[in-house]
Amino acid sequence: MTREGLAALAFSAAGRESDKFETNDLGRQVIGREFIFAQSLADEDSSTETNDAYWRYDKSAQQLTLSFRSYVHSLYLKFESKKSGEYTGQNAFGVKVRIKGYTETEAKLTPVGGTDFNTLSVTLNADPVEGRRLSQEVTLLVQGVIDADSDGAVTSCSDDHAGATIDDPIEVYTYSCAVTGRVTHVEFYDRKNSAALAEWNAEPAAAAKP
Repeated sequence: MTREGLAALAFSAAGRESDKFETNDLGRQVIGREFIFAQSLADEDSSTETNDAYWRYDKSAQQLTLSFRSYVHSLYLKFESKKSGEYTGQNAFGVKVRIKGYTETEAKLTPVGGTDFNTLSVTLNADPVEGRRLSQEVTLLVQGVIDADSDGAVTSCSDDHAGATIDDPIEVYTYSCAVTGRVTHVEFYDRKNSAALAEWNAEPAAAAKP
């Protein structure tokens, strides 16, 4: 299953969770199905919560560092932010301000069974030419299988609202959906040379005792 497929699976929970009579989690039908997706790396100075993998270049040492981090132990699959409108707000003292509203929609992969893969990092010796190439051609590959969380659910959705203030006249509604999966392999992959520059593999599950 691809990144797009995982995002679609996560969003499939939105309609069902609003129906009090609907209890079927479509994700349970695909438990055990493998997924793999790649994402490009961001410049650390411009990385955000939606950029899990980033690069940093030390010009004086001529070293390129590739790092992966997972905010709140989730990997972003899709993120959209759209302006929803503007209106004039007023506080209790009569101070008025123009408020802008935004709607954010996000889909995430929530790992189960450990998240120590998000400490993957490697520092490479690279002159400026090679450093630039690697920053553009290295991708983060993530592999795993769809699995249920401790409550037996595979997909879930939630919403959040951040109200505006006079000092920060931005109002944001966030709609977030997630699919759970067991990550088994992560690597920094050099597409040009077809080589893994650093990788992490999950430990094999312990055999059940007789």
